[in-house]
Amino acid sequence: MVVGFQKKEETAKNSNGIVFSVFEKEVKKGAKVVFGNNDSNASAMYSIVVVPSSDLGKTKDDRPSLKLEAEGAKIKGDGIEKGNFKSGDYVEFTKNTANSIEFEVNPGVANVYLMRFRYMNMTEEPIKVKLIIEDAYGILMRNDTIEFPSPTEKWKVLNTTSGGYINAGKYKIRIESENMKGLRLESFEFQ
Repeated sequence: MVVGFQKKEETAKNSNGIVFSVFEKEVKKGAKVVFGNNDSNASAMYSIVVVPSSDLGKTKDDRPSLKLEAEGAKIKGDGIEKGNFKSGDYVEFTKNTANSIEFEVNPGVANVYLMRFRYMNMTEEPIKVKLIIEDAYGILMRNDTIEFPSPTEKWKVLNTTSGGYINAGKYKIRIESENMKGLRLESFEFQ
């Protein structure tokens, strides 16, 4: 019995290919968490993961939101096609070659910014890409890996942040990889 938890649309898959349902509950620090009995299947297992909560993307934010369409971005590589799915124009990477897509933003104040990629992953495996945030002087503000979960037959949103405070100015936000085959990007939102 899962009391007080909200079942999410998302699922999680372990390295053995077992798919798990995802449940969510916000609790206070130090509170006791009881998930309930595993009485429906005595051999089934579950995991509890604790992560800090964030208000980014959940509450009304007075900061403006900039939405950039993928087909208007700076795109490099081979096997790049444009298409439309359920009233959403997109860019799809169809070959595993050195590909990248870059968006340019101009935040007005120093802050941690929320970034949303609206995507579809057309493969059976997550697609790992390098996320790079570079300022106007070529200084890297963020350079790490993010993952687009799989598979999906509808548009999903991948949320991440700038990783720390960035100042006002011009920034390039780029994702790149040699293994982007099957990734469709519809838009990028910066808030």
